[in-house]
Formats: sequence, C-alpha cells, structure tokens
Amino acid sequence: MVLQDSRAIPIWRVRDTPLRSIYRLYALFLAGQYDLMGYETEYFFKRPDWKLRNIPDPQDPDPLRYAVVACIVEELHRAVNWRLSLGLRRNGEGIYRDREDDI
Repeated sequence: MVLQDSRAIPIWRVRDTPLRSIYRLYALFLAGQYDLMGYETEYFFKRPDWKLRNIPDPQDPDPLRYAVVACIVEELHRAVNWRLSLGLRRNGEGIYRDREDDI
C-alpha cells in the first residue's frame, strides 16, 4: 500500500503527471496487480485537471511498451466514460439517482 499512501502526500500529488500515472498502470499490468490498477484508475479519474486528450506522446523507444501504453490510454478513456455514464463526476460531485432504471 506504499503507492496509495504516497498519494496522500501533497508534494507527491503536485509533482505527479498523467503520463507517470499511465506508466504506473503499465507496471501494475506487467506485475499482474489488477486490483491496484483499479485504484490507480480511480486516482486518475479524481484528477479533473488531467485530460486524456492532453497526455503527451511518450515517444517510448521500446515498440512493445509503446503499444501497451497506447492500449492503456485507450482503455482508460473507456473507463472514464463508463464512470461518467454512471453519474460519477471527476470533481467528486456525482449525480444521484432515485432508481437504477432512470439512466
């Protein structure tokens, strides 16, 4: 849980970037730590200033890693849109529904 604990440190959050988060997702994927990938995805989602369209091209020299990172960004896009479709908002103010069928 060191990674999660680090996120609570303000200086760590200030210096963190979307691309670093993507590479953390990559490392977690390689390690098979899928539950921690969920936490990292949620962390990314709760950073409303991080826009997927603004993630810079990593220009990774390893073509395989570059391809996997591109796939992670694509799946992160789907995950963000899925959360938004549930009524969750990146600023923490979700849409509350009376029933699940009123979507």
